[in-house]
Amino acid sequence: MKTIEELNGRWWYRFLKVLFILVLILTIVWVSAIVFDIYKNKKVDDHIVICNYGNKEQFASWHEKNIYISPYDLEDGIASLDDNKKEQIQEACDISEEELKGKLDSMLKGTDDSKPLFYIFKGKIEVGSRFKAVLFSIFGTLITILIFEVIRRIFYYIILGKIRPDKK
Repeated sequence: MKTIEELNGRWWYRFLKVLFILVLILTIVWVSAIVFDIYKNKKVDDHIVICNYGNKEQFASWHEKNIYISPYDLEDGIASLDDNKKEQIQEACDISEEELKGKLDSMLKGTDDSKPLFYIFKGKIEVGSRFKAVLFSIFGTLITILIFEVIRRIFYYIILGKIRPDKK
């Protein structure tokens, strides 16, 4: 046996080809399912920060700015946050030194508008990316096909003695 045509005459080779293709398809579906499960859109708990000064934006503390606020940090309100986290939030809100100084001056004078620098509340946000899911699914499919091609070439080398056997 030196050619693929001779191999096609054997029942076990045709059975192996069908099995190979089925396993390849199932592996591609499995890889895609895992990738889509990892990157699917899902709602998760996070602390939402609303900036009253600076850029006046709203953001999810952990998923957007990597500021971790544990449930215990807010037991007594914003005042119970440690200074490091307050500075991180002020930086994320882009609150300038002038705004902080103005807020402090108005508090000392008693003319404070009683608006805190930012509000924090617990909420749910949607995370996930269809683009990443499709991109990694394509990448996973290409890797799977490459691995299966290597397996096929090793099989040909073992059976026919060549990595690229003759067809006829």
